[in-house]
Amino acid sequence: MKTRFILTAAIVALLMAALPGLVAAGDHRSAPMQTLPGFVEVDGSQVTVNATADRARVTVKTSGLEGHYAYTLWSFSFSKPWNCSGGACGFDDTETAAQRAAVGYMVQFVAGHPVGGNGKVNFGGTITVPNAAGAEYHIVIADHGVKDPAQLPEQIKTPSPDGVQIGIILP
Repeated sequence: MKTRFILTAAIVALLMAALPGLVAAGDHRSAPMQTLPGFVEVDGSQVTVNATADRARVTVKTSGLEGHYAYTLWSFSFSKPWNCSGGACGFDDTETAAQRAAVGYMVQFVAGHPVGGNGKVNFGGTITVPNAAGAEYHIVIADHGVKDPAQLPEQIKTPSPDGVQIGIILP
């Protein structure tokens, strides 16, 4: 019984000592969502990235979307933003395979679902990104057209070229 107590106390002490380091290692950044094209800020919207060394939790709260449409959330991340041209990363940094490798460019599906009649949505998901805490993120909401129950869930799991909103999280 005494050995079990000592072992439990030691485990609790180790966890308590590690907890502040785990919390401090995280990175929390947010920005408003903007319309595409035009880059007009969406009132009351926000994209947030909570990152640790190699993972990022992405959440988006936004409005102004077409009601009863299907949307997906995508992360275009740059894990080596210091290699991007022009101060902020852009698609001119992703034209060749060598450029994509130099800036650590990755595209990942984050989440997807239909939007209700009010055009508001909350998305969230976790992605794996090398240097997640220092990466630059372009978080894009893509339009998949009118929700089609016969096409779900596939309708919200496939890429779409029609981005309607973007949130840019700088390092």
